[in-house]
Amino acid sequence: TKDNFEAKVREFYKEISEGGKPDSQCQYLMSLLNFKIEHVESKYKKSKYINYVLKISILLLAGLSTIILGLKSEILTFSESWKIQSVDIVLIFSATITFFSGLAAFWDVENYQMRTKIMVNRLKELRYKFTLEATGENRMKFNELEKIMEEFINIIGDGYWERKYLQRLDQEKKTVPKVKEDNED
Repeated sequence: TKDNFEAKVREFYKEISEGGKPDSQCQYLMSLLNFKIEHVESKYKKSKYINYVLKISILLLAGLSTIILGLKSEILTFSESWKIQSVDIVLIFSATITFFSGLAAFWDVENYQMRTKIMVNRLKELRYKFTLEATGENRMKFNELEKIMEEFINIIGDGYWERKYLQRLDQEKKTVPKVKEDNED
């Protein structure tokens, strides 16, 4: 859980700041990496599932709408009421498609899925690097652990929200009209 993760992070920071034994620091860092990888992987799997469900639902509903509209032909007309009912059904399907498309755009599921997959891969790369360095002949020094921890923090703080905020500010600057000063005449 999130609280457990935050507790582990605080405990790890405390160990590093107090200059604990390098072996225990390595164990904490490895457990922190493993925990974060599992946590982000579960988020990735969930976002992948949501993304696929939304896309497949949209495709199925669009296909069904096309089939139902095709059944309106004179040859396949079951009854006069079918023409009216089929239009109503297609309208409901179209509204659902619009809703699902809006959810996908609002949640930006595809982008989130890609970001979490990249984060998982980068965390795994860091774990491989850390394992290689930690199991070497020489014991890891404090500054090497700090570098690995900095890399870890840079990976989990991928800067997505900062970039989004800066993009929004940039767009706002472009849309605000310049006011002419009195002395510019």
